[in-house]
Amino acid sequence: MTEENPKQAGKDSSHSVVDRNVLEADRLLAAGQLQDAFLKIKAAIGQQPVNADGLRILGKIFAASGHWEEADVAFRGSLEINPDAAITWIGLGLLCRDQRKTGEARHCFEQALLLSPEDPFLLSNLAVVLADSGQISESIQHFEAALHLHPEAMTAHSNLLLTLHYDPAGTPSRLRKEHQRWAQRHAPTDSPQCSVQRKARRCLDEGPLRVGFLSGDFRKHPVGRLLSAVWRQWPASEVRIHAYETGGPADDWTGELRHRANLWRRVDGLSDEAVANQIADDQTDVLIDLSGHTAGHRLGVMHRRPAPVQMTWFGYPNTTGLSSVDYRLTDTEADPPGVEDRYSEQLIRLPQVAWVYQPTELILPVLPRPSARGGRFTWGCLNNPAKVNSGCLEAWGRILKAVPDSQLMLLVREDDEARERIHSGLLSAGATPGQWVFVPPGTPRQYCQYHYQVDVMLDPFPYNGAVTTADSLWMGVPVLGICGDSYHSRQGWMIARAMGLEEWSCPSPEALITKAVSLAKTPGAIQSLSTSLRPRLQASPLMDHARFARHLLSVLRESAGASAAATASAAGSVPPIYTKGAIVS
Repeated sequence: MTEENPKQAGKDSSHSVVDRNVLEADRLLAAGQLQDAFLKIKAAIGQQPVNADGLRILGKIFAASGHWEEADVAFRGSLEINPDAAITWIGLGLLCRDQRKTGEARHCFEQALLLSPEDPFLLSNLAVVLADSGQISESIQHFEAALHLHPEAMTAHSNLLLTLHYDPAGTPSRLRKEHQRWAQRHAPTDSPQCSVQRKARRCLDEGPLRVGFLSGDFRKHPVGRLLSAVWRQWPASEVRIHAYETGGPADDWTGELRHRANLWRRVDGLSDEAVANQIADDQTDVLIDLSGHTAGHRLGVMHRRPAPVQMTWFGYPNTTGLSSVDYRLTDTEADPPGVEDRYSEQLIRLPQVAWVYQPTELILPVLPRPSARGGRFTWGCLNNPAKVNSGCLEAWGRILKAVPDSQLMLLVREDDEARERIHSGLLSAGATPGQWVFVPPGTPRQYCQYHYQVDVMLDPFPYNGAVTTADSLWMGVPVLGICGDSYHSRQGWMIARAMGLEEWSCPSPEALITKAVSLAKTPGAIQSLSTSLRPRLQASPLMDHARFARHLLSVLRESAGASAAATASAAGSVPPIYTKGAIVS
């Protein structure tokens, strides 16, 4: 997640009417009052058209309302008046990143850094777009530099944690220590914010269990898709759903989720303390974080422990690091026994899978693979380009060299440097020009239709795909990957295991190359498997929504009951819980 330096944002010493209007427009924008902000800035620009700050705020308003072309014009107009305004370069950079124009975003942040070289927020923003383009080691260096200048930059520190998962040289030990460092720095256990004043704890027998969900992804997003699958299975007589929306765009899935929730609160404009107090006032029994250290997280709310039982689930592939989060929902395949010391939370291993899959494009059929239609045998990867590191390119380039009639399709943002990095990586591994094609990120429908051009997907490593892998299987494309030693590098294995496709998960890059070369020799077998993948997925635990929802509700009930019992006996600690069908460590 990128951010704007609040010190930069507040710079303005003029007290003219025009400048007061500009400041007022910025304040209204920060409060989410876009229409009022637009009217105020329109008046300011009407009085003084050549106004760099006014055009910059206009750009921010257009960007916030989704009018990207108008925002681009406004930011560039501001820079024509004042090209030395770092804050305007930041605004344009944020806009370009939202549009997935990674190369332009990087240029904007680099220009801003020339004007303000010691700004930790700029270093962090540049680090984000470097990660977007797959330059992971450079990204980590910039995050570390930002934190050296500003150790209290919580967002930069969370961004570093997420980026470390992409690092092929990363280790579970490094990740564990950095999460501990984040918690010590930003959420110390002895801080006065550790808890909020709650009403007298309600009796669990008084009505349905109250389960709260804290997220900024209540939309057509992996989190929203998961919640849609689960919430519709829960009877209203047994569960009361409390949704706490921390920000983010809305879409048609948001409306469906809002319809299913019993309580929906938009909390992005509130402080952590205010949100925690609201959750406590709502007497939520179990609060589930779905963001971890991803964009827009509110771990400061979890730190204040507004609910008797707190969990983290799905949205982030690791621990929160917080002692105030009691449990992490996972499964035995992704988190096998022996990894407990990596987490600050107690692990609850759900039966078979830790999450379920919900497709977005139900009507798109599975079509024959390209090689079965007489086309070129095509490998593919439609994952986040940040996951495609030098190790992936080395292995995939060797596959292309060994299967010279094949090609590789990659999803790549608008970024010439990232494309050149991929060119160089594949060429150095022995691939030849013309053996790879790029496709841009598109609409959800276009993304699904890209699968029609692929015979076999290649899962990136060490950071595997998860829902992306399930999307491929839904569209009839088998996925070949590597099983690692951490949750984020074992998602491919978990899915393969649930589908009975264990042979598609390899122990090493060498084994991956050997397997891929063998597969390319049997396109008929791949086509036969392709036709069976959607029915197999539908019959697997990944799409048994009713069973999963029952197990999850059972775990939530028992954790709430165990906590209530501990409170009643003044035990002062979270006791172990035992659930039928779940393994709790």
